[in-house]
Amino acid sequence: MEEAAIVKHDDRTGRRISWIAYVLHPAFLYFYATVIYILLEDSTVTTFYFVSRVIAYTFSLTVLFPVIFIRMNYPDMLLKERKNRIIPLFVSAASYFGCKLLITLLPLSPVLKAYLSASILGMMLLGLISIRFKISLHASGYTSFGIFLPLIIAYQGYYAWPAFLLCLLMGTGLIYQRLSSGAHTLSEVLAGISLGICSGLLYGWKFII
Repeated sequence: MEEAAIVKHDDRTGRRISWIAYVLHPAFLYFYATVIYILLEDSTVTTFYFVSRVIAYTFSLTVLFPVIFIRMNYPDMLLKERKNRIIPLFVSAASYFGCKLLITLLPLSPVLKAYLSASILGMMLLGLISIRFKISLHASGYTSFGIFLPLIIAYQGYYAWPAFLLCLLMGTGLIYQRLSSGAHTLSEVLAGISLGICSGLLYGWKFII
């Protein structure tokens, strides 16, 4: 009885902080990084025309199109059922690749471009893994975000430690929510974190050393 009460309490807690799963939804993370980059970029580079193009490309192809596709074809944004994740992940990867083609010639931070490549690889791997196993998309996507956001900030010449600590704090809250709500098991979350680290470091290691 006592164990059941603890599980029920954790489930209620997970539902109360479910907003974090939507705010830190993998579909939004690259756009967040792009906005932060623009805010930190030298004002001589961020002309209105430049900013409008970057925002239009990234928002339409990394947020709007994937979200519309999911909402039109699936019952929930979080894609709780494993079988419902496969097609959206590959469609999102294709949409992100379209964004990559559009921003290739823009004078964007190479770290931001590397993050986009890591996101595409991560989604393709998640799609393949989801054919047989359930894995935490949030943990994978946010781990990669947590690697690249401090790198983006550091590349712009700012101290990255505050961003790293904030990412760590928010990531802890996100993982707790995914576990306490019953959305994932610990092994699924750890698998997601591992995949996020691998895809993140594959494209980000050269900006660390």
